[in-house]
Amino acid sequence: MKTYREKEVDVSESWLGTLFALELDMCLIGGWAVYETVTGNYEDDIGHSYIGSKDIDVGFHLDEKWSFEELEESDYRKFFRYLEEKQFEWVGFRFFKGYDYDTGDELTAKEVAEKPPFEVIKLYIDPIVDHIHPELKEKLMINPIDEKLLSNVFEADAYNTINLRAQTKIEVKIPKPEVLLSMKFNSVDKRTRDHKRIKDISDIFALIWYSDYELKEMKHKLSALKDISKVKQTIGKFTNEEIRKAADAIDFDDENMKQIFTRFANI
Repeated sequence: MKTYREKEVDVSESWLGTLFALELDMCLIGGWAVYETVTGNYEDDIGHSYIGSKDIDVGFHLDEKWSFEELEESDYRKFFRYLEEKQFEWVGFRFFKGYDYDTGDELTAKEVAEKPPFEVIKLYIDPIVDHIHPELKEKLMINPIDEKLLSNVFEADAYNTINLRAQTKIEVKIPKPEVLLSMKFNSVDKRTRDHKRIKDISDIFALIWYSDYELKEMKHKLSALKDISKVKQTIGKFTNEEIRKAADAIDFDDENMKQIFTRFANI
């Protein structure tokens, strides 16, 4: 029988192909982008696929100078309207849909509220933008997450195009490994929930160790995007317990992980 997390990942992965079959100008970021980037090398080393993600993070380009009409015709807004049509609920800065844990059936918002949390599989989809258009909040009451590093994807072509491993006919744009790594370093220090921070640490390690770059090359590429002294400080804040949990999550030896982090910080 599949575990709760495995069922969450399966639901997320099924939507991954559906969303990117829309052929909008968007890119896959977050945990699924790390998965698609590192799984080949990780699988060769460990013997099974890298861990998937429960959430789906999707990046979009917005130009702050667009008119309101141009904003409304953007692929970001098309994506937004598609999810609303599919009965996703906009909660704060993300979309949400619930599924019954036992049957896998979609649940209405009312049904989700009536069920105990352990009987609900929660899928979150986060549309993230490189720039916040002023009229998003003023006219549409939307306050999205922004990640300025996405401008490297949409304005500097810092991306690779791949086919999803689980749905090989679906093409997806993903940021280059150094851009993904920069994003992960941006997010890990902001994490207040333990399991999210541990997942970020696992992903940071996987991008450092299982991308196609050697350590020195990755650090050189990262230096064009991030202040390396701050990267070193962030790695220095990873506790032994956090590294142990992050290593355990991806079936890696924690002492080796610690040594590789130290090498990367100091080369």
